[in-house]
Formats: sequence, structure tokens, C-alpha cells
Amino acid sequence: MAKGVEEFWKILHPNIEEIKYSDSGDRMLILRHLEEINKDYDEMINGYKINGLKIDERKIVKGIVDHYRVEEYFELLYPDYSRMTNEKKYDVGSDKAFMQRHVDDIKEMFSNAKLKASQEEGDITQDREREILQAIVREKKALFKVDNIGNALGITNPHHTNQKDTLPEGPDE
Repeated sequence: MAKGVEEFWKILHPNIEEIKYSDSGDRMLILRHLEEINKDYDEMINGYKINGLKIDERKIVKGIVDHYRVEEYFELLYPDYSRMTNEKKYDVGSDKAFMQRHVDDIKEMFSNAKLKASQEEGDITQDREREILQAIVREKKALFKVDNIGNALGITNPHHTNQKDTLPEGPDE
């Protein structure tokens, strides 16, 4: 049976006192993808039931919502993705994987940075949102770059020695 925005939101945020500012956009994200979220949710729940697995509804909903959040972030960063060469698509694919692994931090940083920008600048454009997200992803990648961690530990990983900055150029570069 299909769930509504509020039902998914309450599953995602069962403790109202633990909600952060960065969670405020979850309702709109759920609304934009409600049909897909319901479909994914039903498939996941049925899969868990068929396989006799314990159902953690919050974990399921969070995973689904995070998937669509990353899709939106990726579309914001790469609005011309469909016109990219296959080589460029391959290069930027690592950004999506990176955002999936760090979605909670990116969500919080992005929400707070957009709030700050809107307080300082008024209404912010989609291009300004893109600039903010680019800066956040670059910052997070620099903090978690496998090369730096491996080098600090004296370990090198041949698969990560030539990581490229695949994000589009920002106006300040």
C-alpha cells in the first residue's frame, strides 16, 4: 500500500527532538520522488519478507531517500551528463560513489552552506547551489582522499594514485 510524504518522513525521523536543520529538505525530496520511493520501498520490504530477513523500516527508507538525494546532487553537479563522452562519464562516476559514501556529511554541509548563503545573499540561484555543492564535494574529497591516508600510513594503493578532480570548474578557479 502506498505511503504518503508524512509517513515516510516520520519513519525517517522518528525522534522529533533529534531533527537537524539539514533534515528540513527531506519532505520536499520525498515529495519530488514519492512514486519512485513507494515502488522501491515495496520492493525492498517484499524482498526482506521473502528472504525471511528482519525489517528495519528506517534503514530501508533512509537508503532509498539517500539514493534520490545523491541522484539530485549528481544532476546538480553535472547537468550536461547525458552529453558527456563515455570517458568523461567514467571519470565523474567516482563522484557519485563518493557522494553515496558521504551523503550524510554532504547533506548537512550543503544545507548549512545554502542557509548561510541565502542569509548573506538573499535568494540563491541553481548555479550558486552548484558552486556550493562543488566546493563541499571538493573539500570532502580532500579530507578523505585515499592517497593521503595511505601515504600517512606508509601504504600506497595503485588504484588511487592518479585521482582526478572531475568536478566542473567553478567561477573562482
